[in-house]
Amino acid sequence: MLAVKPIASGEVLFVVPRPAVLSHSNTDIHQLLTTESLSLRSRSRWVPLLLTLMYESSHLDSPWAPYIALWPNFVQADLPMFCFQESRGGKKRNPPVMVPMADMLNHTTNHNAQLEFSQDVLKMVAVRAIADGEEVFNTYGQLANSQLLHMYGFTEPGSTNPNDTARVPWITLLRSALHGQGPKERKLLRRKWRLLSQLTAVDEGIMVGWHGVHSAGKLEQVLKVLSMPKAQFGVYCKHQCWKKEVLKDDDTLLSNDAILNLPKAWLDLLLCGIRKTLATFAIFPQECKMQGKNLAIHRERWKQALMLRQGQRQILEQLLELKESSSD
Repeated sequence: MLAVKPIASGEVLFVVPRPAVLSHSNTDIHQLLTTESLSLRSRSRWVPLLLTLMYESSHLDSPWAPYIALWPNFVQADLPMFCFQESRGGKKRNPPVMVPMADMLNHTTNHNAQLEFSQDVLKMVAVRAIADGEEVFNTYGQLANSQLLHMYGFTEPGSTNPNDTARVPWITLLRSALHGQGPKERKLLRRKWRLLSQLTAVDEGIMVGWHGVHSAGKLEQVLKVLSMPKAQFGVYCKHQCWKKEVLKDDDTLLSNDAILNLPKAWLDLLLCGIRKTLATFAIFPQECKMQGKNLAIHRERWKQALMLRQGQRQILEQLLELKESSSD
C-alpha cells in the first residue's frame, strides 16, 4: 500500500470497527470453541482462530467470504498468518485476530505506521511522516526472523532486523565443558547438569541477539555452576546456595560488553558453545552466506530458511569477532 499524498505523523490512515475483526469470538462456532476451550489451549493461543478460519473459509455464505476471497491461493494453506495480538497491559496478550485492511500492509522493523487498539475500533496510525509514493509499513511486533518466518512466512534480510536472535542450545555448554575431561571430571559435570536441570529450564536454548544475550540470570547461573571447582560445588550443594542467589530477571539483557567481561572460564565456555552451534550450520549450502537476491534457490521457503540461517550466523560470528578484537 502506497501513500498517494504526504501523511503527517499521528494521522489516522484508516479505522476498522471491532465487529469487522475476525476472531473466534464472532464466528458461528463461537459457542463450540468456548465449550472446548480447555482442549484447544496452546502456548501460541492460535488454535481457536485457525479453526475459525477453516470453518469460515469452507462456507460460501460466510459473512467473511468477500474478505477470505482476497487471500491468494488460500486452498494451499501456505499463507502468512496475518494476525495481530492486542496487549492488555503488562505482558499479557489477547488471542490473535484477523484485521481487514491492516493485513494489506507489509511489515518492517523500521515501520512508519502501527495498529492502535481501543474498545470500539482499531486504528492504523502513522508514527512518522510518510512521503507521497512511499510504502506504508505496519509492524507485526518486535520479532526475531525465526518468529516472522514461523508466523508470517518471511524474514527481514540479515542485519536489518535488530530484534533477530540466534539460539545456542544449552546442552552445547555441557558438551563444551565435557570436552577433553577425564572420567572423574565428566562425572562431576553430569552431577552439575542434573542440578541445573532441577533449578532452571535448560532444555531450550540461549537466545543471542545483536546487542547481547537474553535471560542473563539463567546464563550466569549455568556458566558459574559448570565452571565451579569440585570443592566449591560441594559447598554450593551442601548449603543450597542457589536459594540465596538473586538472579537477574529472565528479560534482562546481558550486553556484549558485559559478556566480554565475564570471568575467563565462563566466557571460554560460552564461546565454545557458540562455535559448536556454528559448526552445525555447516550442513547448509554455501549459499547461506550469500545475499538473498543471489541465492541460487528458486523455492521461496528454502530462500527464506537460508536468509534466517544467514542472520543467525552473523549474530553468533559477531560475538566471536568482538572477542577477537578485544584481545588485540
